[in-house]
Amino acid sequence: MIISELNKIKAVKFGDVDIKKVYSGKYKVFPEEGGYFYVCHSSTGLIERFPVVNSVDWPTLVTENHTYGGLYSHYTGKGDYAKAIEAGTLDDNLFVDNKLQDINCSTYDGSVFGLKNRFNKDNAYTSVQIPIKNKIYYICEPLKEYFDNNAHVSVINEDKTIDSTYFIYAIDSANYNSIKFFGNDEFVANGNASGSLSLQNPATGETTTIKITDVNSSLRRGYVVYAEFKFDTPNVWHKINAQCVTCDNYIINYAKTFYVYTGDLTTDTFIIQDYPPTT
Repeated sequence: MIISELNKIKAVKFGDVDIKKVYSGKYKVFPEEGGYFYVCHSSTGLIERFPVVNSVDWPTLVTENHTYGGLYSHYTGKGDYAKAIEAGTLDDNLFVDNKLQDINCSTYDGSVFGLKNRFNKDNAYTSVQIPIKNKIYYICEPLKEYFDNNAHVSVINEDKTIDSTYFIYAIDSANYNSIKFFGNDEFVANGNASGSLSLQNPATGETTTIKITDVNSSLRRGYVVYAEFKFDTPNVWHKINAQCVTCDNYIINYAKTFYVYTGDLTTDTFIIQDYPPTT
C-alpha cells in the first residue's frame, strides 16, 4: 500500500469497486497497483486524480448540476493547475518536466462559438474502460438544463389540417454520435442539430424561427435539435421522446416526454401534452 498525503481526493464509486475515504491520521490509503489517472473537468477546469481501476463509469465523475457530454483526449482552454493542487486532487510534482502546462481547458458554458475548437470529434474516445496510468482524460460537462425538461413543439398546418409536427429539444453541441427520436418506444429518426430552425406555415406564408432561448429561456447558447413526425392515423395516442448518444456511446435520456393525440388530424382536435393520457 502507498501512503498518500493527498487527503482531499474525491471518493468515487467505480463500477463494483467502492473507493472509500480511508484515513490514518492525516493520510489517505490507496492501493499501490495501477497508479493514478487524471480527469480535467470542462465545467470547472479542475483536474482530479483517481486510482486506476478495472472499470470506470465516466458519467459518475461529472461535476454536480452538469451532465456527461463525452470523453476526449484533448480540448482547448485552461486547466486550473493551482486550484487542483490546493484541492488536493493533483500531485504538484507528478510531471516534473511539466506535461500539465499544455492543458488548455477553460470553463465551458455551452458556447456555440468556442465549442468547435474546444471539443473535436477527432479527439473523442469511442470507448475507454480501463484508464491508463498517468494519462489525462477530458470530460465534456454541459449544464443539466440542456437535457432536463427542455422541449418545444411546432405544428405546421394548412387550413387546420396537420401537415407536419416538429419536436425540438435544447442541446449543448452538435458533437455527438447521434440524437435519436422515438415514437411509442420505437426508433423514428435521427435528429438534426442547428443554431436555429425556420418553419413556414403554408396557409399564411409566415415563417417562424425557433432558437435555443425559445426551447429554454435560461440558455443563452447552444443548438436546437429536431425531428419531423408525420401522423396519418386519426384518434391515436403517440409517445414521443429523444435520447442523445455521446461519442463514447453513453446514452443521455431527455427528461421530457410528449404525448400526442391525433384526433381527426386537424388543429381543432390535435392534442400535445407532457403527461400520459388518463384513458
